[in-house]
Amino acid sequence: MAYEKPPQPGTYYIKNIAAPKNIVEIPNYNDERAVCSAQVDKPASNQQWYIQYSGRGYKIKNIKYGVYLSSYSTQPKNATPVGTSANHGPVDWYTLRTHEGFVIRYMGKKRDRPTLWLGQVRKPHASLVYNASTQSPEMEVRVNKRARGPPPSLMPTTILAPVPYADPPKPGTYFIASRAVKTNYLEAHPDNEARAVCSPDVSSTRQMWYIQYFGKGYKIKNAHSNLYLSAPNSSSCTVVEMSTQPTMWNLMRTHDGFAIQYGEEDGVVDLYCGHKEPASAVGASFDRWIAAMIIATQLYISKLDTCNHASRRWNFARKSDDVGGEIAETVEDQVNHLRNQVALRDAELAAKDHQLAQKERELQTLREHHQAELSKLKGDSGSVQHQALGDSFESMAILDEPKGREENNAR
Repeated sequence: MAYEKPPQPGTYYIKNIAAPKNIVEIPNYNDERAVCSAQVDKPASNQQWYIQYSGRGYKIKNIKYGVYLSSYSTQPKNATPVGTSANHGPVDWYTLRTHEGFVIRYMGKKRDRPTLWLGQVRKPHASLVYNASTQSPEMEVRVNKRARGPPPSLMPTTILAPVPYADPPKPGTYFIASRAVKTNYLEAHPDNEARAVCSPDVSSTRQMWYIQYFGKGYKIKNAHSNLYLSAPNSSSCTVVEMSTQPTMWNLMRTHDGFAIQYGEEDGVVDLYCGHKEPASAVGASFDRWIAAMIIATQLYISKLDTCNHASRRWNFARKSDDVGGEIAETVEDQVNHLRNQVALRDAELAAKDHQLAQKERELQTLREHHQAELSKLKGDSGSVQHQALGDSFESMAILDEPKGREENNAR
């Protein structure tokens, strides 16, 4: 029904317009993810959602897992992943009526309200239900500019195929190419630097990475955004993103390139599905997407034993020795750093112990001085009392003397 009334509170399935057989669910393998999958024959609680009013919009809670549909960021930009959260908020969802279904909008500033994009849909236009008449008049201009050819590439003139089981790369600047889609490279998303995606050569520093030793492996830093390739954990289907804090990655040698392993755990970076189709990582407006044909796919964590798939392997094309000012932090460096911190703390404790001992000596001196003054005061007080008692006896003797004389005269 076109422009129907917003849903009332209740239990719902959330179907996709582009793929009507697909509905929003939380996969059983990762309750931090929200995906769009085929509806199962029997009712499944992980595909059902409680919808209730909240603020000016709604809160959407999964029945099975009791978690809320949520953005991965409290200030989402285009292409920010949508997942789940144990708590609702801080921003509500708003259902925007359209000629066919609803757009689920993330409440925010009027000029920047990202909408929910259910990715990996073969008909992405309908998933956002946009109106073709709203395309920008600049679209044709951009198409023509794109047709003139891209700017000179920053890529090395020749990128050789990786040597089987080659030595891990030395620190420096690299382009990281997919072995599944050999013309695509890791990059910081052009519209959302908190996202890491894989796109064709766009001749940009967004696709350049500084690699430096870190722990038992490496840290990987984007040359454009100065953010690190990162993941919150090694669970399957965890989204690979960007962070201000480095993650330790181990570059595991394979017969064809390297697997980017999450630390020493069971997880490697995976180019989702390893295909070229536009996916949910595309965050630009539709007119720009149609014009520039930005091709990008999301990055996830997959199991370590799946490196036989090309989408889990990467070719590191070296550009220069520049490490972007990153300092090597090997395990030995970290141990030495910790030792230095312990030595510094020990020195601080020793200095505090010395100050404490000095204060105790000063306190003891004050106590002795106070005791001496108190004893002196007690001595002076005794002498005064003794003198006063003698004077009292002498006065009494003087008073008794006339009385004695009168008694003698009477006799």
